[in-house]
Amino acid sequence: MYDNIERELKLLVDEKVYNELLHSYDFHNPITQTNTYFDTDNQDVKKQHGAVRIRTIQDKKIFTLKIPSSVLKTTYPPIRCTTSATDAVPIPKPLCFVE
Repeated sequence: MYDNIERELKLLVDEKVYNELLHSYDFHNPITQTNTYFDTDNQDVKKQHGAVRIRTIQDKKIFTLKIPSSVLKTTYPPIRCTTSATDAVPIPKPLCFVE
């Protein structure tokens, strides 16, 4: 069985390197993406090696919860993909993967 494990490389660059990278590719329609991260005052999410984020791209907002796969497999009950009192806010399809 193949487990998809995300690998990510983040680099902090200065303005000169940023501009060199920006102009070294032929970007036709650049977009602005804003990431807003949430945690408690005590950084409880970070202590659990997780992240809670809302990514805004143009008029779309994408909610992301990142937790270690071991926690997902052993701690949490299945997620039910149903709406409750707020039928106007449907649960996004990506949250329906655990049933």
